[in-house]
Amino acid sequence: MIFDLIGFHKFFITMMNAIGVWLVLVVFLSNRDKRESKLFMLMTLSMIGWTNFALFARLIENPQLSLIILKIAWFVTPPFFLFIYLFTIRLVHISEKVKTLIRSFVSS
Repeated sequence: MIFDLIGFHKFFITMMNAIGVWLVLVVFLSNRDKRESKLFMLMTLSMIGWTNFALFARLIENPQLSLIILKIAWFVTPPFFLFIYLFTIRLVHISEKVKTLIRSFVSS
C-alpha cells in the first residue's frame, strides 16, 4: 500500500514539475520585464524545490542524508510563502487599479 502511494506521489510531483516549468516558460518569456512574471517564476520554482526535496528526503534510505535533504526543503519553504504573498499583493494591487479604471468609465 505504501509503495502505491509513493508511486502516485512520484507521478503527481513529476506532472506538477512539468506543468510548473511550462507555466514559468510561458509566463516569464511572454513578458520578462514585468514584476509579476518574475514573482510567478520565483514562486513556482521555490514550490518545485520544496516538493521535490520533501519527496527525495522520504525516498532515501540513509537517515543522515535524508535529514539534510529535508532541511533543504524546510529552508525553501519560507521563501515560497513569501513569494506567494508578494505575488498575491501585486495582483490585488493591479486589480484595484483596474476596478478604479472601470468605475471611472461606468460613472461617466
